[in-house]
Amino acid sequence: MSQAMHRPAPAVYSVRQEGADVIVACQYWQVRHAGRHGGNIDHVVFPHGSGSSIFSAPCSTRIRAGTPFASRSYDNALDAQPVITVGERDGDVHIACRSRLIDAFGAILPADCLHTFTYHRWGVVRQKLVIDLHQPVADAWNVTVARPVVAPHLDEFTYRPAWQSASDWAAVSNALSWHKLSGGDSFRDACAVETGEIPLHLMFLQRGVEGFDWFCGENLEQWHERFAGTPHIGRFRVCHDRTLGGYEVTLCPLDIWGSSFPLAGRLEFDFFLGLPFVQERVRPLLRAVGSSNTAGPGGSLAFLGDERIAQLGRHGGQLVRHHDDGQRSDGVWWRDGSYPPYPPAQMQALDGCIAALHGQGIAVTPYFSLHEYSPESPDFARIADSCKRTIHDDGRMLVNPSPAGVYGAQMCLLSEWSGILKRSIDTVLSRHAFDGLYFDWTFPMACRNRRHRGYVHWDIEAFMDHLAWSRERVGPDGVLYLHMSLEPFVMAENLATCVLVYESPGPDRPARDMFPPIAECMKTCSRLVLATAAQTADPRRFMLHCLLNHVMPDRPSEEFLAAFDELAAIEFTRFARFASQASSPVATGDGEVLSAVYWNDGEALVLLANLRDAAMAVDWRLDAARLGWEAGGLGGRVELAPLSFRYVPVARRRG
Repeated sequence: MSQAMHRPAPAVYSVRQEGADVIVACQYWQVRHAGRHGGNIDHVVFPHGSGSSIFSAPCSTRIRAGTPFASRSYDNALDAQPVITVGERDGDVHIACRSRLIDAFGAILPADCLHTFTYHRWGVVRQKLVIDLHQPVADAWNVTVARPVVAPHLDEFTYRPAWQSASDWAAVSNALSWHKLSGGDSFRDACAVETGEIPLHLMFLQRGVEGFDWFCGENLEQWHERFAGTPHIGRFRVCHDRTLGGYEVTLCPLDIWGSSFPLAGRLEFDFFLGLPFVQERVRPLLRAVGSSNTAGPGGSLAFLGDERIAQLGRHGGQLVRHHDDGQRSDGVWWRDGSYPPYPPAQMQALDGCIAALHGQGIAVTPYFSLHEYSPESPDFARIADSCKRTIHDDGRMLVNPSPAGVYGAQMCLLSEWSGILKRSIDTVLSRHAFDGLYFDWTFPMACRNRRHRGYVHWDIEAFMDHLAWSRERVGPDGVLYLHMSLEPFVMAENLATCVLVYESPGPDRPARDMFPPIAECMKTCSRLVLATAAQTADPRRFMLHCLLNHVMPDRPSEEFLAAFDELAAIEFTRFARFASQASSPVATGDGEVLSAVYWNDGEALVLLANLRDAAMAVDWRLDAARLGWEAGGLGGRVELAPLSFRYVPVARRRG
């Protein structure tokens, strides 16, 4: 595999005591459990990110009781003497914090609050919160679970809605649109979002730098309708709070201001915090070159020929995928879950294609769907009912249609399907010289099939297990290529070689803001986009906008492919930071000549792109202070051909 590809490495943890605090650290971050604030997480810093904490207050748990205007608020962050225990096993770190719920006057609720944290090697912190009430609380109206207070430099967020309120949750409960925040300086910051249900997943980020995600455990009934079986009596809200110094994210399975609900016994909540593997260096600009299979005569199966493969190799192509998931008229196509997919002659041709790609230094991955199983696969009839993902009251099977039939039926990973998929992957990788894996439908999904669990669930646990297993299966040098179109997930990015983050939706023609935040997201792995409409309409401008955002297309145009020669010669990973055209510290004086900048302590690389149809000569100037350099005049004048780009090296001038 090309040395320029990203190779993810799992977190290696250490634990130390600093006064009353416990610090969990790895090569990517440092987390503080505040000993004077219930043992809660109050500080997370990424040394290769902003260097500032992503939280501005402890992530506290509280119960409120009484009438709204005479309520009592018991908060475990007010406990300055929690009992914190630390353990380590198989590379994971385990923290247990036992605290009390105390009000502002020192009164203590008769309850124990046990919050456990397990730091896993691929960047997720599994959490369980248990509140044992020794006496009933007759007039409770709010239960808030581990409330994060997000630092204002994380100024964008998105979330996947609860299964009850998603507009088309029977499909996937897609992430909603991204919200842009303004540090409390805009009207929407007063309440950026408010719903009556806890989201399945939410993500905050500083684009291109750092962030986190939060998501529910597999038992969704812990968060939804657990109190009297009544929906919409919880609260998810994102509001700026100047007193707290950031955005308060309230995650309340119970919030019935103006009423009350009796609490008794034990309350349990399972959830996760995802912390990104923010890298020291900018991620490689990975040169993917589409698929190894093509359309032959009459739409039949064909493979890339030797001439085309040689051309891709000459241009510095690095990666293709064997993506064959749709029906053909001749009946020869790769059905999800089947092996062998083709007759002997085509199987031999597949191996020959893989060998030819390797001869040009190009890696190749097979296609697998995490949630689709072809009804034409041999074992489908036997396991369909027990493994199917169901949502509707009648338990109907959900099938993904294709232009010529179906791609497959939707399966839940919390079933025998998980084992079937792993065995299928192992068979393919054991018999063919593939360099890794490509996954489609790379996100967890909600399900009501009681054969899997006795509660409404989503297959988040099996989803994470499968990704971790897949990384181990392909090895540290293997390719893990994940299709996560518009569905961000931190752990997946942590162990991926690259992610396909954007497919089809967007403008018909290239535009400055055509890519969503996930295209730049965090400094974790390489990113690819697939925007066929914009690329087809104006391939040259599309290429320029990709470069200005440090993303690459999964299927480059011929013009983009020709540009690979220049891109392959640039060592982007020698730079620590990147600023896209949206935040570039370079001014050109021309609104159609855009810039982006890579830099480290001693040098920078300025990208200038002329989006005009005419040649331009422009002056450009770099604001060195924004790079942390000494202020001074750095710039020059360049001539740019129509719809062209140029990378200009800059050396730091030290005073």
